Amino acid sequence: LEVSSEGVLVLDGERRIIGANRRAEVLLGAESGHLHGREAEGLFPADDALTPTLRRAVDGAPLVTASYRRA
Repeated sequence: LEVSSEGVLVLDGERRIIGANRRAEVLLGAESGHLHGREAEGLFPADDALTPTLRRAVDGAPLVTASYRRA
């Protein structure tokens, strides 16, 4: 995952980040290791289209691919 051009976040059942590749850190403007333990929803605006997708995925809905591009 470290060589992926896509940002990847791994979440636990409480929607907290338990893993992130370097590209995710770069896209989210975080220093190495600083995403671990943070709530994923807090990284995106409340009205962001990705937030409901995060909720569904953690709640056990089928895996979907979502893209997020920072403005």
